[in-house]
Amino acid sequence: MKTRTSILIGGTLVAALVVGGGTAWAVLDDHDALSQRGTCDALVYDLGVETEDGVRELDYELQTTEPGRAWELRVLAGDVVVLEGERTTDPDGEIDLDVAVPEAATYVVESSLAGTTCVAELRR
Repeated sequence: MKTRTSILIGGTLVAALVVGGGTAWAVLDDHDALSQRGTCDALVYDLGVETEDGVRELDYELQTTEPGRAWELRVLAGDVVVLEGERTTDPDGEIDLDVAVPEAATYVVESSLAGTTCVAELRR
């Protein structure tokens, strides 16, 4: 089941997306920035894209309960694979990622570990 709700509040678009046990909130403001906080089972993620000094950057944080674990990450801007590789959670069990991305209608980060995959997606 997929549910989508959009609300416009004072020039800011707020959207809620509920997908099979996970919830995500997306905010698009007047400064060409888009961000979302969501969950995948017990995992929490923050995903944002903004343009600063002419460079579009994707920021991603995954909060887990296990430090020192190697996750496979895949970052897509539309159909373009921007980054694919392994990142290890820090002592707090988090992964922080900043990467330059091209302009796209969708941004997706797939994080996988031992059969668990968390998919975070932003749509413009």
